[in-house]
Amino acid sequence: MKTRIVFTVFLIVLCVFSLSAKEKLHLKIGTYENSPKIFTDDNGEISGFWADITKEIAKRENWEIEWVHGTWDQCLQRLENKEIDIMVDVGLTPARQKRFAFSNEILLLSWTRLYTQEGTELQSILDLNGKKIAGLKGSFNIEGPEGLKDIVDKFNINCKIIEMDDYIKVFEALDKKIIYAGITNKDFGDKHEQDYRVERTSIIFQPARMQFAFTRDSELTPHLIDKIDQQIIKLKKDTNSIYYNSMEKYLGEQEKITVFPLWIKITIAIILTFVIIFWIFIIFLKNQVKHRTQELEQDITKLKQAEEEITKLSKIVETTCQLVVLTTIDGSVVYVNQAYLDISGFIESEVIGSSMFDFTAEEGMKILKEETIPQLLSSGHWQGEMIVRIKDGTKFPADLICSLIKNKNDEPEYFVAVFNDITERKLVVEQIKTSEEKYRVITENAKHIIITHDLDGKITYANNFALEYMNITKEEVIGQSIAEFIHSREDMDAMKQRQHDFITGKNNVHHYELNVKNLSGEYRILEVYGNPIIDSNNNITAVLIIAYDITERKKTENALRESEARFKALHNASFGGITIHDKGLILDCNKGLAEITGYTVDELVGMDGLLLIAEESREIVMENILAGYEEPYEAIGIRKNGEKYPLRLEARQIPYKGKEVRVVEFRDITESKKIEEEIKQRMRELEIFNDAAVDRELVINDLRKEVNEMLEKMGKKKKYDIVT
Repeated sequence: MKTRIVFTVFLIVLCVFSLSAKEKLHLKIGTYENSPKIFTDDNGEISGFWADITKEIAKRENWEIEWVHGTWDQCLQRLENKEIDIMVDVGLTPARQKRFAFSNEILLLSWTRLYTQEGTELQSILDLNGKKIAGLKGSFNIEGPEGLKDIVDKFNINCKIIEMDDYIKVFEALDKKIIYAGITNKDFGDKHEQDYRVERTSIIFQPARMQFAFTRDSELTPHLIDKIDQQIIKLKKDTNSIYYNSMEKYLGEQEKITVFPLWIKITIAIILTFVIIFWIFIIFLKNQVKHRTQELEQDITKLKQAEEEITKLSKIVETTCQLVVLTTIDGSVVYVNQAYLDISGFIESEVIGSSMFDFTAEEGMKILKEETIPQLLSSGHWQGEMIVRIKDGTKFPADLICSLIKNKNDEPEYFVAVFNDITERKLVVEQIKTSEEKYRVITENAKHIIITHDLDGKITYANNFALEYMNITKEEVIGQSIAEFIHSREDMDAMKQRQHDFITGKNNVHHYELNVKNLSGEYRILEVYGNPIIDSNNNITAVLIIAYDITERKKTENALRESEARFKALHNASFGGITIHDKGLILDCNKGLAEITGYTVDELVGMDGLLLIAEESREIVMENILAGYEEPYEAIGIRKNGEKYPLRLEARQIPYKGKEVRVVEFRDITESKKIEEEIKQRMRELEIFNDAAVDRELVINDLRKEVNEMLEKMGKKKKYDIVT
């Protein structure tokens, strides 16, 4: 009986497995053109790294797959609409997690590389200011964390980002110099950069984990994720699998601002306004001439000359960098120059006949209606700032000069407006205000004496610390002679002579020690630094005094000097180059790093830190960055002059300005490597001597001493006890 039951169960299980084997799961998988990761080959077949892995998994799981081709953006939309089941080569972002489900296993690590037009010298990410940059529409490179949009926002870079359907179009646009720069993933760039006139830059960013993406709410999705994760794990464990073979096959290996005086800008704007007014007036005359051609045949020569002048003036308006707009009194646009079309992004047919109010930002609408137009109608002119909106919704501040044009009956007919983009000027002004406020706060809260006095020695300013130090109010000290606070007549005479020499240019060094007394009668020693305050005519008008109380320092100067020497020796012996970076982008560093690499500190800040690592070590360094690795390890560094050298790196995650970054110590171990090799050589010699000649103890002792001395130089313990 039991045997019959077991046999029945066996038949049922066998039937179930037989049915499962016959029923293939049909899956629709999205594909797009991103060679060599995934692409359509010359035979029309879907090929590339992702295609190989996907086909292998489908074969192992007995799935039937159907490739659905489209652009990147189309594929993501189809996945969200449940028109396909799986999408390959998708970078994980918070926004995408809300739209799709993702595999747990990472199939590929990638990052974004920046390319420019051939022959372009791009020094840093800041050189992209004011430029056009293209990338793949809807891609991780543009939209993802630390992507292009994130980086330009972080560094306040004002550039235009153009989204294209595939990376081929990005390289074609660079080749034709339609754009200044373009971004692709590293694998596409490595494969195709030789096919186009493009320049690879040293700027790489946004390390990314590439995974399979799935329809979020599908009942089938958990099953697909589980199966694909299992197969990826198996493929990675087998070093001879298609995962490694396919990877080897497809994936081996600030513009200077010229600030013109305001009066020049106004003069140029007025001249251009009158030129434009004159040109419009000529157009009006030209229309009249057409109706009176027969009556003016005798003036044909003069008319041709006038037309030539009109052409010249028209070229001036068309080629000027200023934005020129002509409207009727009711605001209907009748003319815009080429500069307006280039900057706004509109085409002429979209603007002509439209209302000027359609292109005015909400912030400027009230000014336009309540101030600009009424003043134009009353006085004929208006000048001020206006917020302008362009086609993509971007807004920028502009210096606007408007004039009213009247017809022959002295009736208002047109408004002509000339715009100047003042974004950079506003930024400079804001920076100046910020700088002034910063230094005012620093001065008022500085913990040392800051005083200014005129050429007669009368105090004109004293900071809070100076007032507290002298135990006096600001009202009591302003206007007093600085001599009132000097300890002795001898110090007074010496200070006066120094300042006289300083002011007359006989001595540019204004640094000395001075004995003073405060109102409590206490004598103190000050270290004084003086700097001239110079007016616009390069004349010295006053003197800035910065003084530090060094009384206590003087008392303990000898002890401090000895302590300082010990500290300096310890510092020089213990620390190499230190840098703080965010995903490889250097935020700050010390002089030690500059000395090791050959770059200046200013060159290093803002630089891609991977450029300090030799090509053969960059992959392991990038992996350690992504993994948050915090143990010491060795790599090969590269200096500014191209010299390679052995390097020990040790990093820690630290909070920095509201986010987690990495601090890394660079230590040049060239000498250590040499000493280590010498030690090994000496130890080999020692072993030879030890094995071959027991009776040569004195020679062995000498060798042991040398080994011990070398180990001490490296900061390690002695290896041998010396018998004397």
